[in-house]
This record gives sequence, C-alpha cells and structure tokens, in this order.
Amino acid sequence: MNMRKTFLKPSIALFFFTFICNPVFANSGIYKNLLIGVDPKTGILTGAFHEERNPLIDPSFSCIFALKGNKNETTINAGFPEDKEFTQGEIRFKEQQGKNTVFLKLAAQQPGCQQTTPLNFLRGEVLDLTVSKPWIAAMVVISKKAHFHDAPNIKKKRRRYIVYLDCVGILEVEGNWAKVEYVNEENRSLIGWLRLQDLGHL
Repeated sequence: MNMRKTFLKPSIALFFFTFICNPVFANSGIYKNLLIGVDPKTGILTGAFHEERNPLIDPSFSCIFALKGNKNETTINAGFPEDKEFTQGEIRFKEQQGKNTVFLKLAAQQPGCQQTTPLNFLRGEVLDLTVSKPWIAAMVVISKKAHFHDAPNIKKKRRRYIVYLDCVGILEVEGNWAKVEYVNEENRSLIGWLRLQDLGHL
C-alpha cells in the first residue's frame, strides 16, 4: 500500500546541485522540504528538495531538486543529472540563534518553482533544521514505482512502495541496495531497502 496521496503528473522543476559547505554545520536531516545527508566517511553531501503546489489548483506544479557535493566549499552547480549545462549557486550552513540552518541561493530560477513554492532561491533562502537524521545521503526516486524490501534481497519485496520523484534519506548501502527512510506528508516514516537503480543523484 502506497503511503502517499494519489500521484499526479505535475509540471516539474527537477534540478541537481553540486556543492561544498562548512563541515561544522552540515548536519544530516530535514530542512523544511529539503533533505540533507552527509557521509561521515567520504565527506560527500547530498540532498533532495520536494514541494508540490496544492493539487486542488489546476494546473499542478512541483519544485524538485537533488544535491551532491563535498562539504568544505560554498559554490554549487545546478542541473538535471543527464544535462551538461548547470546553474551556478551558493550554499552555506550556519548557526543562527542556536539553530542549525542552510542558506541556498541560485543564479537562475528553475522551471516550476516560481509557480510552486513561496521560497525565492534567486534572492536566497534560509531553512531551519527541523529534524536531525542519521542519513549518509539523500536521493530522488527515478523509477515509476520503487517497492520496499525487508532485506537487500529481491525475494523480500513488500507491498508498500514510493513513486517517481519522491525523496528519501539513505541510512546505509549494501551492494546494489540502499536502506532508506521515506517521510510522507504527515511526517510518518517508512524504512526499508530499495534497489540503487531506482534512485538518482547528480
């Protein structure tokens, strides 16, 4: 059984970042609609943002992007994983009034985001860390449907699944499998194994 609402086919802004940031404040977790994962072994930092326009409004839009980089610099490149052209940007992790935050700014508006989210990435936005997570990465589902498994074994498939462009946090990787956490609109968490071929990043 799918935990998400009925999947619509919105106009999509899907773009990917390469960035590096201050390791002191680069914490894995949820920053509003942005998921961040930091691998403590490699220093690689990945993320995924997902926000949808109210499905009762026609037409429907989505603002979705994924992130990838190393944690020691602030420059970013933004673009679709298969696209050779990138948008320049800036990302900074800071502590403000005792809270961990991330500042994200892009040089160009991404299609769909202006119609979807009140966040203005051209001006730059500060997002608070709302929930810390032990994620080593964050990725986007690139398959039409990705079934959860009880173990990294094709024979252990569950009925529950997530769909194209859903975002997940990665807890661990074993071979061609990733143990992931999916947090739905009601902040309910679902943990299980997905095939890496169902997940995408830059």
